[in-house]
Amino acid sequence: MPRSIVLLFCALVLLASNSAVAGGKAEKVARLMALDGTEAVVAQVITRQLPLVRQSFRKRYPSAEAGAEAVYVEAFAEKMRARRGELIGEIATAYGAAFEDGELDSLLAFFESPVGQKYRAAAPALLETARRQGRVWGEANAAELSKAARDAVAARGLKLK
Repeated sequence: MPRSIVLLFCALVLLASNSAVAGGKAEKVARLMALDGTEAVVAQVITRQLPLVRQSFRKRYPSAEAGAEAVYVEAFAEKMRARRGELIGEIATAYGAAFEDGELDSLLAFFESPVGQKYRAAAPALLETARRQGRVWGEANAAELSKAARDAVAARGLKLK
């Protein structure tokens, strides 16, 4: 059974047990999450946690044996992946609380339309471009922004040490 179907089934089970998202609304939320790429976002969240897990391991276990870090990080990642249904359930609850039935219908109509499918296909590249541009912008403006912040602290008679 494909992973996305298993995750969708898990989301439906979790949604059905949640009073904030019941019946037909649960099905709509699960469809929307399948269309808007929630699974991919959850996978990215897990992947982006791994450098933090690695950093935390090194800080907590500075004298660990060679190879222990890799085993630890992989076991941590495996457990996160195994429990991702919990996160998907939390996200489903948020969707259910944020949108009424009619709004879900409108969102589904959009994501199922040709322009919605085009948006979905373009979204990852657009987000990556935005991240990259944000990083470039931040680096280009960091000195000026930092100076303005230091000046604001000094203007209030406070000192930075």
